[in-house]
Amino acid sequence: MANPISNLWRLMRAGYVLARHDALLDPEQMAEAPLPLRVVTKILGGGKGERTAAALSSLGPSYIKLGQFLSTRPDMIGAKRAFNLKSLQDKLPPFSQSEAEATVARELGKPVSELFQSFGPPIAAASIAQVHKAVTKSGDEVAVKILRPNIEKRFAERGHQDPPGPGGRRHGTGQGLRRRRRGR
Repeated sequence: MANPISNLWRLMRAGYVLARHDALLDPEQMAEAPLPLRVVTKILGGGKGERTAAALSSLGPSYIKLGQFLSTRPDMIGAKRAFNLKSLQDKLPPFSQSEAEATVARELGKPVSELFQSFGPPIAAASIAQVHKAVTKSGDEVAVKILRPNIEKRFAERGHQDPPGPGGRRHGTGQGLRRRRRGR
């Protein structure tokens, strides 16, 4: 359980990161800023939503999830900012293939080559996990969902519980396999 001091620390850190990314000023405040500041901010900062997306990404998975939610609410944050925050939904970089294969081997107790005929590159990457297509030794096509490296530690450091799995259950990476039989 987080105490009030750690909550205050997290709030101050989030404010600092948002300020460092120049994601705190609204358009009215920017319009009143001196011309050189406006020019430099426009050249270096990109769009407001882009700066906000960068700030939320650097704050970690919980903030990325917040940004993903806000990107669906243009009525709350404006259409342009919501559109720019959509980058949090589909432009997150995947972690390496070797890290993914090492995680599968560690969680399932066998190397990928013993578990699968093929284990492809990531087909989707998100703030908490990424998905790989694979074919088991028995020929079944599967989607292998792998938590990002150290994601559980990052959640714990920020005072959160482990991320939930399918059906709201909490589980380790190895239980994140979902089967999809050919022809279904």
